[in-house]
Amino acid sequence: MTLWWQVQNGKRLTLIAIATVGVVLAFGLMALPVVWYIGFAEVDRGKRGAVEHELLELAALDARWEREALQALTEAAPVIAANHAAAVADITKRLEVAASEARSPALQRGLPQVLRAYSEKAHLMGGFHIAHSASVSALRQALAMEAEIAGLLRDAWHDAPDRQRLVAADNVVTQLLADAQRYYFAATGVHRKNLEASSADLRGATAGLPDALKPAAVRLESHVGDLLRNKPEQQRYLDRMRFHNAGPLAATLARELRHELAEISARQERYRVYLAAYFLVLLLLVAYFASRVIQWELARRATGAARAANPVHAEPTLPPPPEERAEP
Repeated sequence: MTLWWQVQNGKRLTLIAIATVGVVLAFGLMALPVVWYIGFAEVDRGKRGAVEHELLELAALDARWEREALQALTEAAPVIAANHAAAVADITKRLEVAASEARSPALQRGLPQVLRAYSEKAHLMGGFHIAHSASVSALRQALAMEAEIAGLLRDAWHDAPDRQRLVAADNVVTQLLADAQRYYFAATGVHRKNLEASSADLRGATAGLPDALKPAAVRLESHVGDLLRNKPEQQRYLDRMRFHNAGPLAATLARELRHELAEISARQERYRVYLAAYFLVLLLLVAYFASRVIQWELARRATGAARAANPVHAEPTLPPPPEERAEP
């Protein structure tokens, strides 16, 4: 009887242990989706962070372009050629790769518009530099002719029948070059009118000059005409660049991406709280089942000890009466 009781208690404990392990495994498997989501969200945060970094690179590129354009207006140095479309394409390629790995509604909605805007601004920047290079070249070529015309005037001085015309022409050239520089650095309507008037004065003064001076005067007037044609084109490109929405679009998309990252962080924290509460409940269930197992084991041992201390003796059985032993 004692052996049978021990076997039954052992089976019971085994079943309880198996049930406990099953419950723990079941709860653990139920928690796997939450754990997976938290890990996936961390990976997604990293991908979105890479996209935001590339967007900030675009914003920095936009600011650098505008700074270079404004700086070019205050200098008359030759322009260094730059491939602005290639610079955008390099960042665009990295941005598209990073965006393809980050599942973001904001990126899917706003990224094509940002890339299109930067492609347009790169085209405007290229046009600005072409017009700026032409303006710089025209101004430098006009200024370079000052020494040539001064030499021609000195050569013609001794044989000129009317030296007053030479003096007037020299004054017109000086005024023309001064007006050209003013117009280059400040292309206002007043400076343009003054430059056009000085150019007309040079044309009138050239009529009475010796033939040796006329080709140089014509070339000077041509350079001034190039400046008058290219400077407004440069200003138009500059105005379109400064009011272009490429930079604001990139900044807005980066701000929306940061908002999405903030929402992901909030969800992560919320799920972490849920997961902590979940495992706390699981721990309580395990502790409960463990306490029940311990109680049943203690009760089994107490029952076994009581049976060992007070054994139950079987009563002797009497032989049957003689008449029952006799068979009919």
